[in-house]
Amino acid sequence: MNKKIYIYTLLLLPLLLSVGIFAQADEFGGGIVPIDIIAEPKEFVPGSEILLRASYYLTDVDRINFDWFVNGKRVSSGIGKKSITVIAPKLGEPLVVKMNADAPNGRFLTKSITIRTADVDLLWETDTTSPMLYKGKTLPSNGSLLKIVALPHFVSDTGGEFDSSDLFYEWRVAGKKLISESGKGKNFIFTNTKQLSNHTDIEVKVSTLGRTYNATGRTSIVHVIPEVLLYEKKPLFGVDYSLMVPDIFELPRGEATIKAEEYNFPIGEGGKRTISWEVNGDKTNKIGDTFTILREPGANSSGIARLSVVIDSIDSILQTIKREVNIRF
Repeated sequence: MNKKIYIYTLLLLPLLLSVGIFAQADEFGGGIVPIDIIAEPKEFVPGSEILLRASYYLTDVDRINFDWFVNGKRVSSGIGKKSITVIAPKLGEPLVVKMNADAPNGRFLTKSITIRTADVDLLWETDTTSPMLYKGKTLPSNGSLLKIVALPHFVSDTGGEFDSSDLFYEWRVAGKKLISESGKGKNFIFTNTKQLSNHTDIEVKVSTLGRTYNATGRTSIVHVIPEVLLYEKKPLFGVDYSLMVPDIFELPRGEATIKAEEYNFPIGEGGKRTISWEVNGDKTNKIGDTFTILREPGANSSGIARLSVVIDSIDSILQTIKREVNIRF
């Protein structure tokens, strides 16, 4: 039985070789495309430059006579004219590039590609602290939670914009692909900023089902160091956010209440912290974001006391912020 199998294999070998030779000889027909157009970069952003070059593995492309057409208009021709540069069109305005090539072996080769542009913006927000009525945008610090939203701009040839829920998203944070967060319609993610780093890199690749449209969005989100600012809390008007407590604070009347406001500390899970106060380096039993300074009644002496507020993260030993002010009385 083994001998028969061996004989049959030898008989089939010439047939297999002839099929391989036939495939190579017939590659100029409809089976195998012998010439191609390579685009660099692979994704097309409106207004960007795109290098298009011919790729032909059977002969030297420098010996081929090329004709290049963009939307039906000839833009380059000649022997060795193996590449052209085009400007990526506006959204929804496809660019058709056709290449004709007369090879030295007498073959006429042609190839066309359609360039369709797409773009994607990335927006982010974070869950760090800020005072009441603060109109600015809070900034991320180490360990804070980020929400990143992709806003794709994919416009079809007819001018209609693709629904973001029909697109496919591939997310990466610090170079690592997020498997469960990627997929159809997943145009946003939640992630924590990277510890022991001053930034978090975000990338998303967006594409249509058939990958006719593709776009990549990247951003590097810089981390800030949380800080605490001090304001005076006045008896009638409340906290005066118009003026921070200066480094040397003149004690008005016989007392003053100082309020500590946190900027850019993480909130929620991983954001637990304690606020304590010190006077001249000695810890007090006061816990919380306000501290009242009292001058002893009848005291005529003057001097300076050093008031400090310390904010410690319960979950991270790397996050301790201290602010000091000198109280002159």
